[in-house]
Amino acid sequence: MGNFSNFYSLGFVILFLSYLYCRNVFSSIGNIERKLYNIFFIILLFVSACRANTVGGDLEHYMPHFHEVANTNSFRGLFDLFFYNYEPGYTIFVKLSSLIDPSERCYLFFTSLVSLLGIFVLIRNYSRMPCLSMFIFILLGLYTNTFNNVRQCMAISITCLSLKYVLDKNFLKFALIVFLATSFHYSAVAFLLVYPISKIKFLKRNFYLMLSGGLLICVTLGLLLFVYARNSLFVKYAEWQDIDEYSAGKGYFLLTFYLLNALAIFYVYRHLKCRIHGRTTLFIEVSIFMFLLAFFSQLFATYMATFTRMSNYFFLPFVVVVPDLIYYFKSSVTKKIAISSVVLLLYFYMCLKIYAYVPTLNSNSQGVLPYKFLN
Repeated sequence: MGNFSNFYSLGFVILFLSYLYCRNVFSSIGNIERKLYNIFFIILLFVSACRANTVGGDLEHYMPHFHEVANTNSFRGLFDLFFYNYEPGYTIFVKLSSLIDPSERCYLFFTSLVSLLGIFVLIRNYSRMPCLSMFIFILLGLYTNTFNNVRQCMAISITCLSLKYVLDKNFLKFALIVFLATSFHYSAVAFLLVYPISKIKFLKRNFYLMLSGGLLICVTLGLLLFVYARNSLFVKYAEWQDIDEYSAGKGYFLLTFYLLNALAIFYVYRHLKCRIHGRTTLFIEVSIFMFLLAFFSQLFATYMATFTRMSNYFFLPFVVVVPDLIYYFKSSVTKKIAISSVVLLLYFYMCLKIYAYVPTLNSNSQGVLPYKFLN
């Protein structure tokens, strides 16, 4: 329980920082906040890159693979490694990093950089309040998830770069970036769904049609495809992942969380739409449909828990959309109340759900507690 108490203390620090943020953000948005955001990014990169190789539950699988790739001298040997083990893009990336420096610290630095860089660019380009977006990114546990699900978080970060081409309606560049992400983690191929949904006209009728139609497809044809995927495509991961990842009856909390947030953001956006213009409008509308995809993905997590990871691709824009909507509130008092409420609610979510100490794991579910600096 000591680690749990430490994160309560961390939560109070975050709340205090958010209070300072509320006092200044509305009077001095611009260069000061951008510089502060850059400093936050450097700090987060430093904390991630300088963690011990025990911080992150899945590192126990990644580190042996890293050493194996680093010690492989032939292309044929490298080919065998990514054919029988991890995806080719990730394996080549690991090999290139080991050529720079064959140390674990170099590996942790470059994987941390890639995992955070795409998200940093996404927030910087589309968030009206980037520092608040960073707070949400941390409080949702998405930041420390990069310590754990290394390959997938690198893939998610890469897909963030593709959203620009969704808004630009450039399918070729979008697809190329998504396929690059897929070479780091095969699950990224699902992100291709974002482009066709971006073509749907944002209307109340279409929102509810997508919600009801998606539910119908998920519980009929979707379940048949799911059974096939679980018994064939995902069987290779079952050899080293915990069996709990393949158990049913989990994920209902996140399922409800995704649905309620999609509905709430949809109604708030409709109320504010007349004051929002340009690419911000397009970004929010595409993101709302992505939240529905996150909800549909989470439906399958109630049958196989590993699908919870899939929903992260589609829910990540939440860290940008919420600050953007708050930014367009008329009253500064309402803005401050909204920021405080969001941070407070997500703080409790962080403590109770994300970083709650699990005695059987001697850590939390992400394996990042206790945090240790270097080795």
